[in-house]
Amino acid sequence: MTKYRRIFACGVVLALALSGGVFAQPSGPEDPDVDLGIVTAGEGGTYRGWPIVIEISIAHPKADLAAIKGETVQPLVVAVPSGRWTTLVKLVIRNAQGDIQPWPYRLLTTVGSSLTLDVESRGGLTVVLSPEAMAVPTVGRYSVEVFLDSRNGTTAASWKGVSSSRLEFDLKDVPTTPSNGLACKKGYVFSEYHSALGQLSAASSALDTALAQAPDELVCLVERAELAERQGNTHDAIDFYQRAMEAKAQLPQEAGGESSSGSLLHRCLELVKKLPASERHPLGIFCAYVTCEERTDGGTCPAPAKSAPAVPKRGARTGARMDGKAQ
Repeated sequence: MTKYRRIFACGVVLALALSGGVFAQPSGPEDPDVDLGIVTAGEGGTYRGWPIVIEISIAHPKADLAAIKGETVQPLVVAVPSGRWTTLVKLVIRNAQGDIQPWPYRLLTTVGSSLTLDVESRGGLTVVLSPEAMAVPTVGRYSVEVFLDSRNGTTAASWKGVSSSRLEFDLKDVPTTPSNGLACKKGYVFSEYHSALGQLSAASSALDTALAQAPDELVCLVERAELAERQGNTHDAIDFYQRAMEAKAQLPQEAGGESSSGSLLHRCLELVKKLPASERHPLGIFCAYVTCEERTDGGTCPAPAKSAPAVPKRGARTGARMDGKAQ
């Protein structure tokens, strides 16, 4: 199963904004790697009125290779004398004509005055645009570019330079008759937005709404299982993993991708192991739990501790599945 999770762009060019124009030059081998990702509805775009989640990653340029070799690297430090190092980060959004867009994005990540980059440590920032904000722009192609510019306003020991990353996406009108696949995509995008804000109940509701229309959409079932697991709702997570495996079994084999039924079963069984012994199946090989009514230990059933999923347990596929989300 592939997910339409994010569009990613790796920064390979530095854009130096100087008086009189913008000039590009190759990134130096000692400059941090800046990666930019957007949670989208797949196929390189998203829809008006849907939120946008932008993820920015800053890493040591030699971290990946050093990790493979089991080596260490000389740390890079990005630091300002006081305040937050995110004052060095600039996000620029332009339309197809190159005009800067005054979109009211919101930085969610709280940081300190310095960032240390090595094999194990990297910087991560999350920026969001609300559904209300994204209902205003017109349809078209837009670009997002992020700059890490530490040439001024940093400490003496800080790395000095500019590193950047850029990507493009299409903003489209929502179809008048959304398909099951699009319903799941919307649920996923809204779930990621609410999760970024720490609103896990709202994130769950977004996926439940999508699954009420498209109960067999594999990506949304897996995402809902993972969300239930994050919330500590082990029984719900097991239920959704079971449904995901059943949905996966209905797809052509090549559609499974890296998240095959086997890996889903493994993740579910890891959850089953965390249940009390009285709730685990004796053989321990099933993605399921023993309900209180099915127990044979003679204990008294307590009041239900979990609510049933807000979407039907089963459902026939009535529309085309989603194409996938870029990982």
